[in-house]
Amino acid sequence: EIAEVTGVQTCALPISETNVRGADLLVVEPSAVVRSLLSRFTLRGLSFAFTDDATGAVELVRSGTRFKVVLMGRVLQDNQKLDCADATRAILAIDSTVCVFGFAADPDAEVRTSFEHAGARAVFPKPLGASDVQMIRDAVLVVA
Repeated sequence: EIAEVTGVQTCALPISETNVRGADLLVVEPSAVVRSLLSRFTLRGLSFAFTDDATGAVELVRSGTRFKVVLMGRVLQDNQKLDCADATRAILAIDSTVCVFGFAADPDAEVRTSFEHAGARAVFPKPLGASDVQMIRDAVLVVA
């Protein structure tokens, strides 16, 4: 079940105040459908939080909320204040221990290069494949 907690959708193992202070995974994704699919099937067994845009992700990390992995969706919205690559750089500048993965519907060479130059470890297509999910899970286990 997904619950709204202080402006961040959090779903974890159970929902509690500690999940807002930190989680295994932060997913930056505006689509409620994609968030629902991720939470029900892909991310089972991980604690995680969602935010709609890159600016929200940076604000969460800047506020001291700890994540092991950030799955940074390539959000294409006119009202977005911060580009996903810039947000990736900002998050890594705040917390260099977090592992950031890019996530895009059609990750062409330009998108991949943008994410990689920003410090993303890899860029995954939507929907995630089994090997992508395993890479995310492995990163959660490796990051202290």
